[in-house]
Amino acid sequence: MDKPAFLKKLCEYGIDTNIVCFNDSAKDDVFCVINNHGYTDVFYRERGCEYDRHRFLSQPEALQYLLNKILTIAGICSKNNSFSDELTDSSTV
Repeated sequence: MDKPAFLKKLCEYGIDTNIVCFNDSAKDDVFCVINNHGYTDVFYRERGCEYDRHRFLSQPEALQYLLNKILTIAGICSKNNSFSDELTDSSTV
């Protein structure tokens, strides 16, 4: 999943895309997706502190994880229900 597909899915589920920042200086009260020396880090930042940091080998993997996490928090899917098969776009690698 690439960034445009990720943002499109958030919109389709009625989730404000401003809850995620990409490679900007980390902002507060958003999920951050940061390229970090060949890895992609995903975390939530609040009041200057980072929470629930996960590191991935690729951005598509990181974005799929984050989409599932956001949908779970929003109550759109359960913790055990991954949308990865449904959301995988065959045009992306």
